[in-house]
Amino acid sequence: VFLANLFKSAFDIWLENASYEELADDHEKRRKAWLKEGAGDKTPELRRIDSEMVRRSNEKYERTS
Repeated sequence: VFLANLFKSAFDIWLENASYEELADDHEKRRKAWLKEGAGDKTPELRRIDSEMVRRSNEKYERTS
């Protein structure tokens, strides 16, 4: 585990360990900042948080089906 985390950024580690609620809160904060800056393409961090939230939602759905 240590070696796997050795080359990950702090964001990557946070993304893996954050609760769904933490992801949602951070996503909203970043989304508001992104809109305030004039939007354009989503930031890489926003896209990664989106993907992680979708992945977790899909996993939850599969477990309950």
